[in-house]
Amino acid sequence: MIAGAFGEALRVFWGPGLVFLVAIVWIIRRVIRAARTESRLEEERLRDWMKGEVAQLQSTKAEPRLMRVPSASDREKTRAARKPAAPQAVAGTETIVPMEEARPSTSGLADRTGVTETELDIVRPLFQSDGASGPRVLWVRSTGSHIAFCERRDATPPSKLARDVITIVKVVEGNVVGKWQFG
Repeated sequence: MIAGAFGEALRVFWGPGLVFLVAIVWIIRRVIRAARTESRLEEERLRDWMKGEVAQLQSTKAEPRLMRVPSASDREKTRAARKPAAPQAVAGTETIVPMEEARPSTSGLADRTGVTETELDIVRPLFQSDGASGPRVLWVRSTGSHIAFCERRDATPPSKLARDVITIVKVVEGNVVGKWQFG
């Protein structure tokens, strides 16, 4: 009975089972061969890299030096020899002056670095007035082709905070051809 079962199992494996086993063995051999090839390539790359590093060290004639860690008593002497840094005086908030007071101007603008009167006349109609006090322009800058300015505008309900709006205009032959606003 046992011999018959063994013979029957052998007939079952002899067909598709044997083909399956041969395919599995062939795939495993391929995987092992690919792993060996990859290992050799990595080893070759490492050798080439090391040759370059050794050549560079030999060309600069650099000597490897061991770093000596100072003893505890040497470290204490070094610390004692250092003098503590004197504290620096830093201005407090009482010395900060608001921008309007710090930079008075005859033209009504707080800061107009690099802006000519002609450029100022080009952008002046773009200033927005929130009330009877007129526009509050904090600064104006010019690069020749572009003019940028910052206005402080009153708060719009429900907010209670004023906001600063930066406007950039592109100027071509004295005319505004582009305008961008942020804030």
